[in-house]
Amino acid sequence: MIKNFDSEEITLNYKGPVNPNDVYSVLSKYHGALFLSDCENLPITHLEKLAIGLPVIFFDLPPMNENKVDINLSVKHKSKRGLKLAIQYLLNTSFENLINISKKHKEISLKYSWKKCQIDTQNLLIRDD
Repeated sequence: MIKNFDSEEITLNYKGPVNPNDVYSVLSKYHGALFLSDCENLPITHLEKLAIGLPVIFFDLPPMNENKVDINLSVKHKSKRGLKLAIQYLLNTSFENLINISKKHKEISLKYSWKKCQIDTQNLLIRDD
């Protein structure tokens, strides 16, 4: 939850750890989310947000940038100005646009599954190069 959003700084209210059984109910209360990690590949926390159709603001780094739906939600790595612009965009975009972003994020999440990961990993391990 954004607590303060003036011209100089952004203050966020950190929710803290969420019980795995409560992830959907917690995330479904929000209009958007931040995922600003620069050290993870494609973590489950990012996919959880996409899976429920939550617009996600993220650093423009692979592999998250491979799933860009709206360039305005992509932030140059560690850019405070870019983060602020992305949050402003999310807060000020039309409801119709949020619905469109949400639908596309949901579609992206369907490309990923544990079964696909398992098959891809097995194929990599048995590949004869």
